[in-house]
Amino acid sequence: MKPYIYNLILAILAGTALIVPFTGKVHDARNKWYRKFTFRGWILFSAVVGSVIVTFLKDDHADRIEIAKNKLAETEKRKNDSIARKINNESNASIVTAFTNALAKHGLKYDSVEKVIQKLVKDSINKKTIIVSTIKPDIDINETRYLGYKNDSLSFSFQLVCKEAAAEEVNIKSQTILKRGSSYERLSVDKAFFPPNVKLSKNSVYLIRRPVVVNLRKLDLDYIYFHVTGYYFYDNVKYPIDQLIYYNFKTLESGIPGNKEEIINLFLK
Repeated sequence: MKPYIYNLILAILAGTALIVPFTGKVHDARNKWYRKFTFRGWILFSAVVGSVIVTFLKDDHADRIEIAKNKLAETEKRKNDSIARKINNESNASIVTAFTNALAKHGLKYDSVEKVIQKLVKDSINKKTIIVSTIKPDIDINETRYLGYKNDSLSFSFQLVCKEAAAEEVNIKSQTILKRGSSYERLSVDKAFFPPNVKLSKNSVYLIRRPVVVNLRKLDLDYIYFHVTGYYFYDNVKYPIDQLIYYNFKTLESGIPGNKEEIINLFLK
């Protein structure tokens, strides 16, 4: 109910309580207890009690609106924080790559174990410097979206991005776990997430749609987790893919869970 409706009702009740005493007697001293109230007295009494009830309902309605606003603001803050962390991580990765490339141009390299800058080793036979590129493909799965629920099947879409360099012989599979309350249900094992042995070009973006067959109503679920694993080749070197993503049916958010290791252990059971 809109606030102005509450105010209108309170105004009517207040006006009634103000006018009724001027129209006649509101009590009769000859009677006892509640019988002292005349018909006008009961109207006055009802107006006063009604004002108290309407005031309580108005305040309760305002409190509910305030709580809803606070929850919405908190949800928006979490989304903004997640975006800011992602941007910061990408910025840090770009800085490290630029730093490594700059050192290589001057015949230097950074030893992350010893935390020192060293000279590149030269091949004494061929008289040339051997430089191994530190750039490799960065395959990331993001923007998990829930598309709908139909015939016991949840439908999701994922955005797969290949950055920095092209990747070859990409093979990706996934496992799925549902969470309802404090209980977990493991659904699928080693299900193909992407066509096998494909080549992903640099800075390419792919949209993947995937159905998940369940025997539960969508509203019964709290979370769904996808453990995406696999590998790819770059310059004849094999690199692993290991990413855990979730979707929250309550807040409609997705991302990487904080208890990643705990969830991954459930997939291994």
